[in-house]
Amino acid sequence: VPNDGVVTVPAGQTEFDVRIAAIDDAVYEGPEDFSVTVTGIGAVQGSDTGTATIVDDGSGPGPDPDDDRPNVTISDAGTINEGETANFKVTLSNASESTVQVELGLNLGDTEVGDLGTLEYNTGSGWVAVPNDGVVTVPAGQTEFDVRIASIDDAVYEGPEDFSVTVTGIGAVQGSDTGTATIVDDGTGPGPDPDDDRPSVTISDAGTINEGDSANFKVTLSNASEAETQVELGLNLGDTEAGDLGTLEYNTGSGWVAVPNDGVVTVPAGQTEFDVRIASTDDAVYEGPEDFSVTVTGIGAVQGSDTGTATIVDDGSGPGPDPDDDRPNVTISDAGTINEGETANFKVTLSNASESTVQVELGLNLGDTETGDLGTLEYNTGSGWVTVPNDGVVTVPAGQTEFDVRIASIDDAVYEGPEDFSVTVTGIGAVQGSDTGTATIVDDGTGPGPDPDDDRPSVTISDAGTINEGDTANFKVT
Repeated sequence: VPNDGVVTVPAGQTEFDVRIAAIDDAVYEGPEDFSVTVTGIGAVQGSDTGTATIVDDGSGPGPDPDDDRPNVTISDAGTINEGETANFKVTLSNASESTVQVELGLNLGDTEVGDLGTLEYNTGSGWVAVPNDGVVTVPAGQTEFDVRIASIDDAVYEGPEDFSVTVTGIGAVQGSDTGTATIVDDGTGPGPDPDDDRPSVTISDAGTINEGDSANFKVTLSNASEAETQVELGLNLGDTEAGDLGTLEYNTGSGWVAVPNDGVVTVPAGQTEFDVRIASTDDAVYEGPEDFSVTVTGIGAVQGSDTGTATIVDDGSGPGPDPDDDRPNVTISDAGTINEGETANFKVTLSNASESTVQVELGLNLGDTETGDLGTLEYNTGSGWVTVPNDGVVTVPAGQTEFDVRIASIDDAVYEGPEDFSVTVTGIGAVQGSDTGTATIVDDGTGPGPDPDDDRPSVTISDAGTINEGDTANFKVT
């Protein structure tokens, strides 16, 4: 059609065709009406208008109608550290000649309301909170915009938490899509300093306790957990023996329970500490300080391992006004009266047995005797008679509470009268006290037995015989 629009119709012709092509593009424009006007010239009378509508919404004629309506999608935000922002991108497959709308929705998933901030979008004019109805208007010609939501950082371990943002087309915008995100607080998140709220476990020392008291430990988790967690407890006997301790128990708030054979204890959600205890068994055996310990090891999300120590004492040094004291006190019996020439027998006694060897010191006090009146001081702890060493120290085997001591008296023909002497025993180290056993040697016939020694002299005098008057009479007294 020329610029002036004039078309010459051949003689006798009553119709002709007019056409114009629509330009196909990828921009959604919606229905577009246009028209062609024809006006008669000269003999041709009248005027008329023919209309046309271009559609690109899939509603056009034919088996494959043009459809430029945009499809909407949203990207995943991936894995983020707790406290960071999840960033999504909404994309329209085609631009639109006019504004279009989509609806955004937040799905909490594993999270809770307090775990996330406000859902926001930015279509180019700054960040704006998504309205309550979720409807976002996308400017004409724009094919993407950003969506974000901040995660709230706390000190509670929650483990991986999935949530999502859904976008749904409105009007000409087609489709629906979901972008997912995962919040982690277990140290596996991105970046050089990932958030790690996993609890570390420690256990306190129980300190020094008296034998017969309970050792009390406290297990502490550095962070609370949103779900229950587990730790493993183990008892290390150390210096103790099985009979020295009772049952290892724990209390997470529902009363005392025996630790199971596998040692696994479940800690309720939100709890950061619980108590552990074990009773020591009171006996009369001196054992000295005994160290033992309880170990706690994290399972799963719980990190670390720690050991709490305790010491059982039975030497009177423990806490409280009446500390347990199983240290043995030493005593020695008297040997009584013996005949000169017999042996004086003493018995040393320890009030309590000891789990390990102990020592005492023996000493001989001559008293009324002289060196030649007595033999060698000896002892017998069960392995035969042994001479007491120069320093007097005697080692008593573990578990033994008494042993024998003896010394022989020397028999002579000299009357000496009653002679007292003694043996002293003194505790060394854990053995307490000191005692003296006495003995008396007699040689006057008053001693024990059917034939007591009797060195008392008998006196006699000889006859002087017959003498001349004037001579001296001589007698001998014997």
